[in-house]
Amino acid sequence: MYIRTATLTVSLLLGSTHAYAAEGKLLFDQLVALAGVEGTKITWGSHTEQDDSSFSLTDVNVEDEKGEVTTIKAISVRNLKDVNGRLTYDTIAVVDIQGKTKDDGDIAIAAVGSSDGDWPSGIWEGGLTAEEKRQRIRFGNFSISGIALRDKAVRFTLDSIVMTNADMPLDYRYLPEQIDKTDGEPAAPLTFDQFTIAGLSGTGQVDSGQNVNFGMDSLSLAKANLPSTINATIYDWMKIYSSMSINGIRASLEDQEVFRLEKIAGTISPVTAEGTVESKSDMTGLYINLKAIPDPSAQAVFTEMGYDKIEGSMTGVATYNPKTGRVAIFDTSIKLREMFDLYIDYAISGYTAEIAQKFTQAQMEIASGKDQMEVFGPMLAELSGIKLESFGIELEDKSLTGKILDFQAKQMGTTGDQLASGAPMMIGMGMGALNMPALTEMVTSAVGKFLTEKGTLSVRAEPAEPVSIVNVVMAAQADPTKIPDMLNLQVTAR
Repeated sequence: MYIRTATLTVSLLLGSTHAYAAEGKLLFDQLVALAGVEGTKITWGSHTEQDDSSFSLTDVNVEDEKGEVTTIKAISVRNLKDVNGRLTYDTIAVVDIQGKTKDDGDIAIAAVGSSDGDWPSGIWEGGLTAEEKRQRIRFGNFSISGIALRDKAVRFTLDSIVMTNADMPLDYRYLPEQIDKTDGEPAAPLTFDQFTIAGLSGTGQVDSGQNVNFGMDSLSLAKANLPSTINATIYDWMKIYSSMSINGIRASLEDQEVFRLEKIAGTISPVTAEGTVESKSDMTGLYINLKAIPDPSAQAVFTEMGYDKIEGSMTGVATYNPKTGRVAIFDTSIKLREMFDLYIDYAISGYTAEIAQKFTQAQMEIASGKDQMEVFGPMLAELSGIKLESFGIELEDKSLTGKILDFQAKQMGTTGDQLASGAPMMIGMGMGALNMPALTEMVTSAVGKFLTEKGTLSVRAEPAEPVSIVNVVMAAQADPTKIPDMLNLQVTAR
């Protein structure tokens, strides 16, 4: 789009000779450099000065280098100053912005507002030192309301975008070249108290030419603390936000509802005195319309099995202590209505902050082209300290097992009950080559009971003492028969 919102909010004073010109012109020049809109011309119908640093403009036209014109009904600025190398203002307000997109569509913004802004002068100049790049941009409170866009590809409206107490660095190091070519320590994290998007609704088109309608009630992120480098410590990433939520996501194809999600929410607790952080996540009100899937073969399978939709929810709790390296997941479930409930838990120890940092570095080296074994080989001794304490997965049938058996049996010319009865023998034959009779008997017995009674199947590993994951991998390669006893593996059904 040719609109550059940041520029428009302060495209105020170009060519003016009034008392406010020095601060306004400096601010305008810097934001034009940021937005990359060299050649912009600005005119207005009238202006009013309240004092040396406060003024208003009406009927503003902003013409870019290609001749596209954006109109603004009114702009007002209060207490704009350049003090000790920093630009500050009390408020900037822009009302009724009308412009064009690159596809010759229309875009309108009812209002843009910012208060308590504070950022360095000259921050977009070339050749900034590492120290200069650690300067902060503080937007205070920022909002955009009443956004409407219409062009060939998409049409949408958005009620508002709000951000409070944003404090951003100039120095970001997420790419290898940013890390390798930047001197000095990285800047402190980006922080803000609240970020919210509310009231999204729109329409686009798929390749077939059909209209896709989409919407979202709100997206919210609170107490964000985003590290400015991929090399941040695990302690930094543990504070990435205090809470987040996405509400009322929906999509439909023409008049047919395709997808709906009531809510995704998550929290990350403050770190305790012992160094442990707890995160919780929930997803509720999932709906997927299987009838809307265009693949005829998939439709035939869903119809045969008697499913026309997926409805469900997910929840999970995790804890981590980077000092001890203990990671645990519990109270975690995936529940699909009239299909199954799946429960998962595990705990490992030894994944300390130091190991986590080395893993991050190793992944970056592999991404840059290094051989995986070359990177992880020297770390084997340290990785041996990561130990499995427990693992469990439990599947509770809610009709899916029987429907899969019936569907498969029909293809084979038999019945679901007959297929379930013969499954233990087929599993036993398949596992015979493993030379683990005790495990084979346990698995065939549990799976047989589960398939015939349609109850719950559980797989658990509860070693008497935590077992090194590296030792488990090595045993799997050298002598797999030792693994069931090493992990105290139990497969049961009820």
